[in-house]
Amino acid sequence: MRIFILALIACGEPQGSAIPMATSSESDTDTDTDADADADDQSGCGDDWTFDGESVAIQPGSCLAWAEESQATMDWYAAVSPEEAQEGNCRDACPEEGEGYCAGIAGLGGRDDWRMPNKDELFSAAQADPPWDQLDQWLWTLDTDANVPENAWSVNLADGGATWGKPKEGVDQPVRCVSGP
Repeated sequence: MRIFILALIACGEPQGSAIPMATSSESDTDTDTDADADADDQSGCGDDWTFDGESVAIQPGSCLAWAEESQATMDWYAAVSPEEAQEGNCRDACPEEGEGYCAGIAGLGGRDDWRMPNKDELFSAAQADPPWDQLDQWLWTLDTDANVPENAWSVNLADGGATWGKPKEGVDQPVRCVSGP
């Protein structure tokens, strides 16, 4: 009976299954504690979220800079650039043109490297208890669902970083751009 239930979960509908992500502490061995300590030592961004003068939030530990959430919602093809989509392994469901939403905020906070986050970056922000007003919504990532190339991963910060593969076209969601490491 357990095998059947596991098979049913694994073969569930590809567009409607939330899949929790394992954090490195859940999946790695104790040998990574030195690497984690080194990452904290090199971060220099403190133990608490900080904000610069342009509402850019700096994530503790990783020093990733996060822009405010987009005011507009958009489908994945409008949100991501072709280069970001390739990095997210879009395979045969890639945008052919466009600069992506995050390129349009270049210069914010003195940074020119704004980009669409991957699902691991958004998941880590959710785990760091972000101080943002709007947490209970799904945000696009650059990552394509490996099993369904027509879907891209979304992360809900309010649910501790729950992930969901959603159709790239026909679903409008906001974007929260990231800069840094």
